[in-house]
Amino acid sequence: MARNVEIKARIDSVEALAPIVARLATQGPVPIDQDDTFFRCKTGRLKLRAFSSTEGELIYYRRPDDAGPKTSFYLRSPTSAPDALRESLTFAYGEAGRVIKHRTLYRVGRTRVHLDRVEGLGEFVEIEVVLRDDESPEEGVAEAQRLMEALAIAPDRLIDRAYVDLLCDNVDRAVRPANTKSGERSTREALPIELDHTIVPSRDRRAAAELLARILGVRWSETGVGPFCPVYVSDGLTLDIDQADAAFPTLHYCFRMSDDAFDGLVSRLQALGIAYRSAPHGPADMQVNTHHGGRIVYWSEPDGHVWEALTVSYARPPSGADRA
Repeated sequence: MARNVEIKARIDSVEALAPIVARLATQGPVPIDQDDTFFRCKTGRLKLRAFSSTEGELIYYRRPDDAGPKTSFYLRSPTSAPDALRESLTFAYGEAGRVIKHRTLYRVGRTRVHLDRVEGLGEFVEIEVVLRDDESPEEGVAEAQRLMEALAIAPDRLIDRAYVDLLCDNVDRAVRPANTKSGERSTREALPIELDHTIVPSRDRRAAAELLARILGVRWSETGVGPFCPVYVSDGLTLDIDQADAAFPTLHYCFRMSDDAFDGLVSRLQALGIAYRSAPHGPADMQVNTHHGGRIVYWSEPDGHVWEALTVSYARPPSGADRA
């Protein structure tokens, strides 16, 4: 398994740093467009990097989330059919996020220097020192630090997370509502009847609860009342994600929300790399339905259920038109 030592840092401008890197470089610049799709993986990171419709590579790696130089172990497998491979891996494992970036590659001796523009995130520099088989990580760390100093990268600009994590974190912070704690309720007009909780069957309750909470921008917990992982949709509704060992039917869940909350949900679907569509069933056209006087979107993660979000309800008559 190949190894490298990596440093990643935020920068103010690719244009400002590029001349400094060019003076040190022995090769480059080489422009590269990259579309990285991450898949759920419990033992490390698994991503498919597509360069075009006919060229890509599957990359598995393990790397600690630490600021400063860190050692990474990785395996790379080329593919000539990245789109088909992405579809297969999505069905098998589920997508965990997507990162689209334009990278400019330089080489300073054996070390790769990447100047990255990441969609929805900003501009970064990444230094990768490729280690020899007989070389200690400390030697690579020393080389990375020398180059870091030559590029005037301040320690407070270092990043300890992967791009995919930063994208999801940024979306969550931007749209996460200030929910009350479990069991607390806001002061509001009492309703005679309201749905308090319901059970959602899942193949992996923890993974499903975590993913659904990230999509909705709400809190969840690994433990709750009973053998469930609860997702706290609002101060009045909990979805109890249950572990189903046997086959279960595809169910439909719909959430009505404000326009701002809807915008946030669609942004999170995009950041998480989850395909969505404008109809309950059919291909993922990545479109929003604008019928019924509002906006509607559907998606199928987690667990293949038909999830729906809308801004105007079509399931009930207008106020005042109800019949007993």
